[in-house]
Amino acid sequence: MVEEHNKKTAPSPTGPATEEDTKKAPLKKKPIQYWLRRSLSVLATLVILVAVYALLPISTQNTPQTATDAAWVALQKQDLTSFKKVVNISSFVQSLIEQAFVYEQALQNNPNKTFNSGIGNALKADLNTAYTTQIEALVTEGAPQNHAGLLAKLWQETGALKHFFVTDKVIDAHENYALVDLIFKRTDLNNTKLHLNLLLEKGQANTWSITGAPNLAAFLTQIHQIRQNKLALRNAPIYKEIANTISVIDIQKAAGLTPTQTQKPGVLWRIAYLSNSLEEISNLTLKLKVYNNDNTLLKEVTIPVEVALLPGSTAEIAWPMALNVNNLNDIQILNGDLKTLRTEVTTTAITFASGRILTPLTSLPIHTQPKQ
Repeated sequence: MVEEHNKKTAPSPTGPATEEDTKKAPLKKKPIQYWLRRSLSVLATLVILVAVYALLPISTQNTPQTATDAAWVALQKQDLTSFKKVVNISSFVQSLIEQAFVYEQALQNNPNKTFNSGIGNALKADLNTAYTTQIEALVTEGAPQNHAGLLAKLWQETGALKHFFVTDKVIDAHENYALVDLIFKRTDLNNTKLHLNLLLEKGQANTWSITGAPNLAAFLTQIHQIRQNKLALRNAPIYKEIANTISVIDIQKAAGLTPTQTQKPGVLWRIAYLSNSLEEISNLTLKLKVYNNDNTLLKEVTIPVEVALLPGSTAEIAWPMALNVNNLNDIQILNGDLKTLRTEVTTTAITFASGRILTPLTSLPIHTQPKQ
């Protein structure tokens, strides 16, 4: 047994195999199963790579943050197709409409006013069509078509002011919905930091899309209030100069006007005023407000006055106020007297003979470029 083992393990008397011997040795063929398994392995790898590549765009939209970023990029590139992938325009428009009504109520200081009536619903239907068209035009053209609506105002305060944008971050995340906070620092509004929230919801395809702006009304109302405060500060010295220039010394309600075919019923207000200016005045604009005893504003009218008013002189104007006998406020003015009515007359603009105009600002300019 030992001898047989030694024969098997002993080295070849001719030494190790040479390269020539190797070339002469016949090649062993791989079984077909080997090549089949290898082909299937390569094919499976290719399928996985193709699948990952195909699903990559979806995976980048699979968080609220990336969906928000994708919407912003699509907006900058004016790519409506990509924009629609991450913004549910139908839901977003419904949110805009709701916020539009809340914003208007806030401006009118009437939070109890409702828009659920038939005319409100009809208006909502019109706004739905208008906002949808305007959003698509805004994305593709880079600017709103209608420069007076809420969408245009939102664009003016956000997208048109990219230099004020600071950052965005997810502030409330749940399984199927999340809030993303867009933060703006407005150097034109006393360096105020403003927050606009976007609502995102997860769809059936497990992707996120923007469906609303739940605090849009509050966002725009805050901007409006800051502007009004700034406006008041800038107008304060102008109002002071106007008040020092013209003094209203008397106001009387004259007898009612007799209605004719060309004249509605009404009353005649006589207003006397004094110029304290050292310059001659050529034009005035007065504002008359009439209140009842409950301090409810019944009517407000603007009265233009053309007059050559010399320094230190007085003048009087008789102003006919047309009234509607079917209007409860107008009836109170028609039947009331100075015991049941309170009047307030202010000067809102003065034009001097020299051409100088003294009038307060009605709005602040919106800065569309950063300050240098």
